[in-house]
Amino acid sequence: WIEHGLWRYSRHPNYFGEMILWLGIGLTTLSSFEGSAVVVPLVTPLWVSLFIFFTSLLLLEKRMDSRFGGQRTYEQYKRQTSVLVLWPTMTTFASAPTDMRE
Repeated sequence: WIEHGLWRYSRHPNYFGEMILWLGIGLTTLSSFEGSAVVVPLVTPLWVSLFIFFTSLLLLEKRMDSRFGGQRTYEQYKRQTSVLVLWPTMTTFASAPTDMRE
């Protein structure tokens, strides 16, 4: 597993990025649709997000658990790191200069 760069904040930043990309495309094209057709550009981001979450992400998490599960450092990484969304970890705040934490 990777603990550096974006993987310090999310176990799957590439999936999160792809979901945000499709959401951005959908929101960008939203103004091209009128009436009930406004739903059309949001179908793809929703479908992609559900597909990524329920297939790719869950399968990869299961594979990583079978490979590294039980290892103290991996279990600690899982507890401290968001599965998908880029969230700073508590260790990030602890290592920040004091004036940044206030």
